[in-house]
Amino acid sequence: MSTKVILEKENKKALSNKEMVEVSELVSTLQDQRDKLKEQEEKVKQIKEVIKRIEEDDIPNKFAEMNMSSVEMENGDKIAVKPFYFGSITKTNQIAAYKWLRDHNHGDLIKNEVKVGFGKGEDAGAANIKKYLNEQGFSFTDRESVHPRTLGTFIREQTEKGKVLPHDLLGVHIGQKATIKRGE
Repeated sequence: MSTKVILEKENKKALSNKEMVEVSELVSTLQDQRDKLKEQEEKVKQIKEVIKRIEEDDIPNKFAEMNMSSVEMENGDKIAVKPFYFGSITKTNQIAAYKWLRDHNHGDLIKNEVKVGFGKGEDAGAANIKKYLNEQGFSFTDRESVHPRTLGTFIREQTEKGKVLPHDLLGVHIGQKATIKRGE
């Protein structure tokens, strides 16, 4: 109904019933497709959760019960359970986590990114490095980050060395994961 009003205003003429039916059908089809997509995305999410549970819980637990870490199946598939390490620093913990990393000589994990916007003809200003930006009156952002893979590698290395890490700050998750290599 409101669609008709908008279309009439834009076209400055009344739409025919046939045109309104066509638009209505297209809108209905679009909404149906969006609903189907949402359902499929939910199914994919559920499937990923099942895969994660089987890889990280079911198979590793079964292997632990059987006191084994790998097996080769009759079809040639090779299944192994290996440790995995993951970390994710939340925005809430970012300042404290970065401080902890720096205080414990792991500041090199933190990637710094400085972005500066310059207009046309400001090439000379671009040559001035970060310390001069405030003096020059340019606005800039200074962003720090730790890449998740870098953090995961760090967590693995430190854990394997027996070092204690602040699990809450670094969002540490350590577990076992089954991997399958298909036989040929």
